[in-house]
Amino acid sequence: MKRIILAAGLASALALAVLATPTTAQEAERTAVLPAGAQLSQWTNALMGSSDIASVLPGGRVADKSVLSPPGGQDPLPICGDPAKQTVSLDRSGAISAQATARAANGTLVQVVYIYPDRAAADAAWLTAHRQIDRFCDDATPGSVRSGQYASTLAQIDDSIQLLWFQAEKGKVAGSEVAAMEAVTPLLAQRWAERSTLPLTQSPLLTAAESSMLTEADVPAALPIMSVDDGAWSLFDADAGPYAGPMTCRASVRLPSGMVNFTVALGSTGDVFVAPGAVSQSMQVYASVGEAEGVWRQLRRVVATCTETPNAPIRPDTSVQRLRHGVSPLAFQGNRGVWSRSFNGYGGDPSFSTKTYTIHLLVGNAIQTVTYYAGTTGVRQIPLDQESVNELAQQLADRWVAAVAQMTG
Repeated sequence: MKRIILAAGLASALALAVLATPTTAQEAERTAVLPAGAQLSQWTNALMGSSDIASVLPGGRVADKSVLSPPGGQDPLPICGDPAKQTVSLDRSGAISAQATARAANGTLVQVVYIYPDRAAADAAWLTAHRQIDRFCDDATPGSVRSGQYASTLAQIDDSIQLLWFQAEKGKVAGSEVAAMEAVTPLLAQRWAERSTLPLTQSPLLTAAESSMLTEADVPAALPIMSVDDGAWSLFDADAGPYAGPMTCRASVRLPSGMVNFTVALGSTGDVFVAPGAVSQSMQVYASVGEAEGVWRQLRRVVATCTETPNAPIRPDTSVQRLRHGVSPLAFQGNRGVWSRSFNGYGGDPSFSTKTYTIHLLVGNAIQTVTYYAGTTGVRQIPLDQESVNELAQQLADRWVAAVAQMTG
């Protein structure tokens, strides 16, 4: 039976102390495993939907769902406190996060579930959070915490902790909004507890993306990436907007966005420099093939401008940039892809270099972008196997088409 605990007071947290097994330093460094395929669909399907939150967020729409390992790349949501002084947030050591975000005229509602390596780790994080709440949060009740413009509730579900967080658009959070949060919290926690057996009610397109997009098992040895154990992120994100369209080598150019954008990123850290590398896939999905073809024509024109100092000399300790583009020999469904490649050398102390290769493909009513990023110390040329990136892009495009065909068939 799943264990669900709803509380915000220290007394409840202390009751957990006798249940929790002490966590060793070695255990605390472990990270829960990022799901893929059917398990990933179970997670996102269990997160809140627009119909679950009408009492808190009238007219609200869940526009984004994501899973991130580890969640440390994000700023933690504050349970309470003054950002200029002291804030209370959950300890996310070793956890991964599953998150849904909804927006409406009265504010923003976020459900984030932190999944720990085991229940003992979740118990420890729960106990620490409640001790800090009792010490630093002035407006805490047994069911919720209010702190000016935002409010939150907490629930523990075995090895997971759910944080439901609301930020008012203007002024302080109303008492009626807090009451609605307290009422919906156990319902959402129960959904998470039953995630493996819930009927699959989410968008079939989201399920198709989760079954077909990039995984670590797809990345060939020729394209080494930084691992989660070494501090990198693994991300799956489904964003129904508003957001930017396909990203190109001209970051300042905004192309039209589609109905939804799916992204998988492996090996990134958010920094300019990552070694040995990182890889990502995005699928920008449009309402029709015709709309996607129109944006594709715009994208080709933008990429065709991506040439800057392509033969600039590469010298140690001297900053340099090279940017090139081309039409790929790789064609999908009769349309040849377009590519761009950039090299950046950063002189100084320390000095480092980065190289990025991106291939764009038109895939039915979607535009696929696959990017491989490599980094090294010093200013020097970096080998990058473009053929392996192209082969990966072909494999992923084929898999996408098969998954969408199964969804509509």
